[in-house]
Amino acid sequence: MNTVFSDNLRRLRRSKGYTQERAAERLGVSPQSVSRWERGNTLPDVLLLPAIAELYCVTVDDLYRENSTAYRHYADRLLAVYESTLDRDDFIRADNEYRRLLDSGVCTADDLRSYGVLHELAMMQCMDRALLMYDEVIARGPEEDRTAYYRTRLQKMRLFSQIGRDDLNLERQQEALSRHPDDPWEHLLMLAALCNAGQYQPAYENFQTAVGRFPDLPELYVYGADACT
Repeated sequence: MNTVFSDNLRRLRRSKGYTQERAAERLGVSPQSVSRWERGNTLPDVLLLPAIAELYCVTVDDLYRENSTAYRHYADRLLAVYESTLDRDDFIRADNEYRRLLDSGVCTADDLRSYGVLHELAMMQCMDRALLMYDEVIARGPEEDRTAYYRTRLQKMRLFSQIGRDDLNLERQQEALSRHPDDPWEHLLMLAALCNAGQYQPAYENFQTAVGRFPDLPELYVYGADACT
């Protein structure tokens, strides 16, 4: 007879410091039911498994794994699940659980750190997805949609600026401008890279040169205004 499930119920309950009576009260069943589950005489109703898992700060799958370990609380377990799957639904479940923890008023400093980790992972995943889309547009080149191509390069440049890679933006754009000195959009991108990096004096000088050559490119005036400000 496989006793993994019953052994886990007993060990997880003890690790959380619950008596059978306390566990039964939290689950809305009798202490005799909890005792029978832990002896392997009966099984809980399948609809009760999510509540049991949440009470012991594990997932339902953990109940059937050998030597499953209880986490500090259910939110941390859901964070671990999201770390392994990076699935959107798993993020939502973890986020909802951390929100509930925050609303309870008993959130510790480490809980806040863990909640931050959850959103950092989601941010990195979203950033990777954004870069994948941007790179696909850029790989297609300006022939398919010139405006979308350059707007995408601007957006990718802004993203790199937000993660502190203005140096890379400037280096790449200087190379692009040297290859296409007569393309007004390359001047615009250079102006944007300088503004994003906070190099406003060089940006203003770049704007003066670019607007003298390409006065009909309205986007130049947007970044030119930033430099002037």
